[in-house]
Amino acid sequence: MKITDLEVVTVSIPVKPLGQGGIAPYRGSRDPMGTSKAVSSLFKLTTEDGLVGWGEMSPIISPKVTMALVEDFLRPRLIGKDIFRQREIIASFAPIYSPHINTAAFASGVEMALWDVTGKALGRPVSDLFGGRMRERIALAYCFGITDEAETRDQVAEVRRLGYRALKTKGGASVRDDIERAFWLADAARGDIAIRVDMNQSYSAPDALAYLAAVDAYQFQYIEQPIASNNFEGLRSLKYRGRTPIAINEDAYVPQNILRAVNEGCIDAAVLDLDHAGGLMEVAKLAALADEARLPLSQHCGWDMGIKVAAILQLSAALPAFSYEMDSTYFAHAGDILAEPIAITGGHMDVPTGPGLGVVVDEDKIRHYRIA
Repeated sequence: MKITDLEVVTVSIPVKPLGQGGIAPYRGSRDPMGTSKAVSSLFKLTTEDGLVGWGEMSPIISPKVTMALVEDFLRPRLIGKDIFRQREIIASFAPIYSPHINTAAFASGVEMALWDVTGKALGRPVSDLFGGRMRERIALAYCFGITDEAETRDQVAEVRRLGYRALKTKGGASVRDDIERAFWLADAARGDIAIRVDMNQSYSAPDALAYLAAVDAYQFQYIEQPIASNNFEGLRSLKYRGRTPIAINEDAYVPQNILRAVNEGCIDAAVLDLDHAGGLMEVAKLAALADEARLPLSQHCGWDMGIKVAAILQLSAALPAFSYEMDSTYFAHAGDILAEPIAITGGHMDVPTGPGLGVVVDEDKIRHYRIA
């Protein structure tokens, strides 16, 4: 079944503000002004039989750059190719004479669309193409940014009210402030909500050690990427000198880093993203490694809309290593590009059961949210 067309459009959807059921502005140590909108590039792949596959990823640098790369580089390598030759197609996006664009993440939106259209062609959900689902529902971690004491306690109360069993928040701007906020989080959670804090590489190893010593008693689920990537000695020191589990995220974007971290025994968990890994197939490879090493995984959230959320659900349902709740901001988006947004009940999402990714895209909504 041959590919006849590829279109891409970038959309922007507002994020609901704090106090109105949302989390904007979503502040982190790397984004002190905070995020108030979700932005994604959507890929529409059409075959000669009229089947359509959808993919989603964060824009590459900007929507304009993404569009140029799709038209000048991706599209010519896709048209006329058989949808069932995925490895051959993806390999064609990594020519040895173009090292500046030789990255697995570059084609993740196309790869997702290929899985969607393949599942539709076979009449099976994507989870079946990865061995079949082991889970029908996926638990979520409610994500919110750096907030003051009142907002932090209010957010934890909202997490409990909505039935979530895990939350993720940001840190890294100040060790002293982070330690104080850790107390607010633990005190409000009362031991029945798992807490993970993402530092986005902001700490030095001594600062990270000071933070861990102060929060060890709170039994957080894990601290995510407390120090810069590629610092395996620093990670090992944190892991063995503290009791709070250490997870990596940005390190997982670097080829071979999860394998090295496993071999060196310096992490307790890893957080993966479909974009940065290079798509579903690459995530599945990393999940197989993690499963063999008994390393628990969580799915990262990059302001994902319904297409990518559906892909994450399909993978999480089929791959046993994803034993931690998946990060999510989806609950806080003021809209979506699906005909029927994915429902959240009791802090869980049901895995879509239809063919492909299992969701229906509304192209009128895409036009409404489109960035010119």
